[in-house]
Amino acid sequence: MSTPVVRPGHHRRRGLVGAVLIGLALAVVALAVPVIDATAGHLLADHLRLGYPQYTEADIAAAVTVSAVALSTVAGLAVICWLVTLVATVTRRRWSWVFALAVLIVGGLVVLTTMMVPDTSGRLGFPLSISATLMLPTVAGAVIVVLLRRDRAGVSRAGAVAASH
Repeated sequence: MSTPVVRPGHHRRRGLVGAVLIGLALAVVALAVPVIDATAGHLLADHLRLGYPQYTEADIAAAVTVSAVALSTVAGLAVICWLVTLVATVTRRRWSWVFALAVLIVGGLVVLTTMMVPDTSGRLGFPLSISATLMLPTVAGAVIVVLLRRDRAGVSRAGAVAASH
């Protein structure tokens, strides 16, 4: 019976890919939450009723649809970015950590905007619980940037050591 050959850093790479998959799953959850709330929940509708008591139910329904589409679009872009990060990680692209860092910065700013900017009623634009679901993939993204950078640095050091021998 032969022993399988394991490349150096293979276990670290598998863990890194697993972490990216977790981030992707969190982005899918962030994509689903506004859609589920718009169809079966009431967080967005209740939030809008409090901020705009003069709105009719038709106005509330229209505003919920617009809000759900906006939040889902942001989350959908996050899913695409996570897929690009996954492919870049699996194929060991040198730019994977730079891409992940750029997405983290832009995504973090978008999420903070959804969480902190008030709408015309003076209340936060979205319920905090829904905005927080957009924060989960962003937190995972921060972890991934660190792991990718650390992995890239490990690859550089291993190449330098191999070249010196």
